[in-house]
Amino acid sequence: MQMGATQQRPQGSDAEACLDWLHKNCFKEIIAIERALEERKVALCERHDFTLESAFASFAENSMSRLGANELCQGFERLGVTCDSSDARLIISRFDGDEDMRLSFWEFANLVMPIESTLRDDMERRQRTRDHNLSAETRMLFKTLVR
Repeated sequence: MQMGATQQRPQGSDAEACLDWLHKNCFKEIIAIERALEERKVALCERHDFTLESAFASFAENSMSRLGANELCQGFERLGVTCDSSDARLIISRFDGDEDMRLSFWEFANLVMPIESTLRDDMERRQRTRDHNLSAETRMLFKTLVR
C-alpha cells in the first residue's frame, strides 16, 4: 500500500501514534481481508467433499498429530502455496489455544471453519468419505483460503 501526502507515518516509536495511524489508514483494508477470508471459509464449508479430516490430512498423517511449523510448510507446499517458517509460526500463534507452538486437529479446524455456528456445527458433524480426496474445485478453494 502506498501512502499519499496525507498518510504520513508517525515518527519515532510512539505506540499510541502508530495505532492511531493504523486505525485511520488500514482498518478498512484489514476488515476487507477478514471479510474475504470468512466468505472463502463459508464457500469451502458448502462444498460436500470438504471435511475437517480431509483438510487436516493435507498436513498430517492422522487426526492425532499435532502440526508444527515444518508440517504446516510441507502441507502448504503440497497445496502449491509458498510458506516459510516465519509464516507458519505466525499462523500457529494465531490459532494455538494451548500455546505449545503446535496445532491440534481442533486448533487447525479453527483456521478453516467460518464464524457462523450452524456452519461450524455442520462441518464438525460431516464425516470423511471413503474417497477422501478433494475435488479439483474444492482443492483450489482451500488453496485460496490459505494463501
